[in-house]
Amino acid sequence: MKIVAFVSVCGGVGKTSLVSALAVLLARAAQPVVVVELDPQNVLGTFLGLARAPATGLASRALDGGSPWRGATYRSADGVLFVPFGDLDADRLLDLEGRLAADPGWLSAHIAQIDLPDHGMVLLDAARFPGTLAALAMRSAHEVICVTRPEPVACAALLRFADAQRCANRAFRILANGVHPARPLHYDVLALLRARLGRERVMTPRVHEDASIPESYAKGQYCFDACPRSQAAHDLRELADWLCAPVAPGV
Repeated sequence: MKIVAFVSVCGGVGKTSLVSALAVLLARAAQPVVVVELDPQNVLGTFLGLARAPATGLASRALDGGSPWRGATYRSADGVLFVPFGDLDADRLLDLEGRLAADPGWLSAHIAQIDLPDHGMVLLDAARFPGTLAALAMRSAHEVICVTRPEPVACAALLRFADAQRCANRAFRILANGVHPARPLHYDVLALLRARLGRERVMTPRVHEDASIPESYAKGQYCFDACPRSQAAHDLRELADWLCAPVAPGV
């Protein structure tokens, strides 16, 4: 199976909504996919059809010493299997992070138990980098994708992120979300990142800012359903196709 970790270095970049939309497109294309939430915000389920974020999830199951999948796995109307993080207070979250830091192979071992075919895919919706949950996801993944807004404020953190991945000899890419065609600054930021990190690190598929996205979420739909000819719908389909391609070693 192929494991892809989605992380970010700043909040509010649209990572979870992006991961959920990609998972739906993959499932509709008959691509077996499981999404695992490693983010205490615990909002993945609401993007995949749950009326509210569940209290029980991967985190509480892990603290209880049980399988993180048993009793915490859901299936969306589109056939996406997903495991929410669950609701933890601050003390229990610290306890969980301490346990996971002491057992860095925990997630990989449990992912190996998922019954997926060889061409199946696991998407990890991880907490912000740096942090224990982000490190756990990245260590378990074949590919790491850092989702970012193309804004100058993110550049320094993205460069630190890239340095950390290179030190770990880990494959990674930067994915820009919310690129506005009429804002030259966005393209200046992408050009800077390509110059500093290498062209191959900054993904050519990107998601453009598009009014169809908030409008579709307001209707409880995905943009590729509500506005199938929109730029964002095209971008998401292109990204889903990219995910299905083989991982290029060391990129």
